[in-house]
Amino acid sequence: MHYDVILNPVAYIKILMHTKRFWNENINEKKRALAYGVLTGYVKDKVRHITDYIPLLHSKYEIDFEKKHSIFMKIDSLNQDLARQAYRDYIVGWVKATNSDDVDVTRTDKKNQLYLQTTYNESAVTIFILIPLLEYDWGISVRGFIDPISTLDLNSLVIDLDWDFDDGADIDRILDLLRDLHKIKKNKSTLIKEYKEVTISIPK
Repeated sequence: MHYDVILNPVAYIKILMHTKRFWNENINEKKRALAYGVLTGYVKDKVRHITDYIPLLHSKYEIDFEKKHSIFMKIDSLNQDLARQAYRDYIVGWVKATNSDDVDVTRTDKKNQLYLQTTYNESAVTIFILIPLLEYDWGISVRGFIDPISTLDLNSLVIDLDWDFDDGADIDRILDLLRDLHKIKKNKSTLIKEYKEVTISIPK
């Protein structure tokens, strides 16, 4: 079967860590927030390979990248970090957590997707994390525009993209992350920090 997106399990675990940091049963419902982040990876033979996830910020309300200039600066800074290190991976999409069991792609979602596709990567995708589904499913919906970059606008159709986990993922990297999770829980540390909350060390 052909897949449009291949997701590294490490990236998925980091997405869950970020989502759960701000939305879990131990947080008062009024204080819960939804996570936003950036996906990094590469495109090969029209397949997006997502290798990592960088947490950006969290909010109780939907975020419009165009209106929140701090997110522009964070994404630009991250992009420059990747370029300076001559790293193979680059921005390939973004993540939005939602407290819904279905995806309703909003006009703001389309605007954010357009921004990433026209500024950083014409193959960029959106991953929606459906928090209620995490109890019994992966809770992932991957979406992207069907139109070519030259004709994209807010009226363009957004479709479901087929995805799967990377079965060739580095098991040692996964185990290292799980060991980190154990230490975090034991020490009652912050589950995962957002970009610029700490200095991100980009893997080589």
